[in-house]
Amino acid sequence: MAKELVSGMGKNSKRTDKNPSRQAKRYMAGGKYGEGKELLDLQSAAPMGGKTPGISKPITMPKEQVTPIFAETQRPDESPEYGMPFGAGPTPVDIGLMPGVGQKESPQKQDLRMLTTYIPMIEMAANAEGAPRSLSTFVKYLRSL
Repeated sequence: MAKELVSGMGKNSKRTDKNPSRQAKRYMAGGKYGEGKELLDLQSAAPMGGKTPGISKPITMPKEQVTPIFAETQRPDESPEYGMPFGAGPTPVDIGLMPGVGQKESPQKQDLRMLTTYIPMIEMAANAEGAPRSLSTFVKYLRSL
């Protein structure tokens, strides 16, 4: 660990703002709103340790390989219209990009549809004194199915 510089008095004083055992504050982009400022404040509150000996540059994550736009196709047996609502190959519904279109209803949706037969009873309960507001909202939702 680096030795901490301490300032003397008068003509023996030295700059201590560039102590070798301190890192500069760094802003980190990305993340949720306000996290960058919070990180800077945390760095001010508790000084960060010095540079680790033996590491000369920061560690970076490898970047994902990006295929150039004019490169040869990597899927020669696949139609260019694959997943499109036109042309050869499967449509968006076939590959699951538009669930609910052309597919069977989910079991939950089927149960809700079956509940619509009980609307009169549920509505009577929703209109009763002391009934939660969410019950009348549920009745409105059932009527919309």
